[in-house]
Amino acid sequence: MAKDGPIAPAGSPLIAPVSTAYRRYALWVLLIIYTLNFLDRQVVNILAEPIKQELGLADWQLGMMTGLAFAVFYTVLGIPIARLAERKNRPLIIAGSVAAWSAFTVLCGFAQNFWHLILARIGVGIGEAGCTPPAHSLITDYVPREKRASAIAFYSIGTPLGTLVGMAMGGLVADAYGWRVAFMVAGAPGVVFAIIAGLTLVEPRKKLAADLAARPYTKAPVMAPAPLPTWTGFYLGLQGGGGWGRSDETFFGAPNTAIFAGTQRYDINGGFIGGVVGYNWQVDNIVFGLEGDYHWADIDGRSGVINAGAGDTYFTKLRGFGDIKGRLGWAAGPALFFVSGGAAVGDLQHRYDAGAFGPAFSASQSDWRWGWTIGAGAEYMFAQNWSAKVEYNYLDFGKSTLQYTPVAANRSEWNDTVHTVKAGISYHFGGPGLSRY
Repeated sequence: MAKDGPIAPAGSPLIAPVSTAYRRYALWVLLIIYTLNFLDRQVVNILAEPIKQELGLADWQLGMMTGLAFAVFYTVLGIPIARLAERKNRPLIIAGSVAAWSAFTVLCGFAQNFWHLILARIGVGIGEAGCTPPAHSLITDYVPREKRASAIAFYSIGTPLGTLVGMAMGGLVADAYGWRVAFMVAGAPGVVFAIIAGLTLVEPRKKLAADLAARPYTKAPVMAPAPLPTWTGFYLGLQGGGGWGRSDETFFGAPNTAIFAGTQRYDINGGFIGGVVGYNWQVDNIVFGLEGDYHWADIDGRSGVINAGAGDTYFTKLRGFGDIKGRLGWAAGPALFFVSGGAAVGDLQHRYDAGAFGPAFSASQSDWRWGWTIGAGAEYMFAQNWSAKVEYNYLDFGKSTLQYTPVAANRSEWNDTVHTVKAGISYHFGGPGLSRY
């Protein structure tokens, strides 16, 4: 219901907060920063092949490095940073973001393994999420209403420019000096422009607010405040990601004992996709939840050769997994930060491949194993009833047994543990969901 409240200005348009010359300067600075944004985002694509060869990466690892690790954090953090830009100093947000993604781009050049690269690319995604929302907002304040479309178009030229320069520069520098130097060359200019942005771009809010305060006002009706977001209710979603872990095999005995050897430990990794259903109950800022999920997975690995003469190996494959777990979270408006824990189940296959000794000495076992899981994550309600999340989980599936013969001692036992990182999107059925944006 409408009621008398804050009052609205009447009269001529707002004063221009900056001069025409400064506006042109600011637009050029923002264009160069946006060009660097796409340069640092795209350069990894042209460097993918030499990175793969030097670090020995698999194709799925290359895909995570160039896509998922960057995109998940870039997508999820864009909205909360935009909300921050609505209240805080926008030039400083832009400067901090440029410094962050440029520094992490440089750190890509120091990576020694896959996980170093993944962490650096996550840092690039987090930094770049803070560029466009405050930049668009600043342009709106700098530029008169009738010229904003052309100003945004000018700023957007940074997309093709950054892509072109990133591909060309990355290839040329990598050919001459290597992919590590290419990352450093790509990231270094951003540090300079972070300083320029922080020192020379102005925040016009105070000037605009002073102009508003000096104007005549007429009373205007306002709507009653909308209710705050609530997480209470059922939800249903899709999610996917990557997993890595370890398979520990312990040998106890077999008919051909002479060619078996002790304990083997080897890595497993791969990807998965699945669904989730759950219920949340919010009390003040505390959110209690119960959820279950299941994922179709392709997470596997093989041991090194355990018998050089015959080429014997062990193999583990996680074909699917799920869990039933409780969640405890803290809600901050549309954001939810939570920890979780509960029971986990996995569809595991273990196999001994006998190599040169032939199939007569091979054995395999598939079974469902129950274990436990713990994890933590963050979720953000970005639109009416819709949320996106990022979550980490650790799963321990306990011990599995591969029986070689009916003799009880002729067996191997495996203990399998997996780490997962997943991103997902959910629809919430209960409560008003996100009642204000």
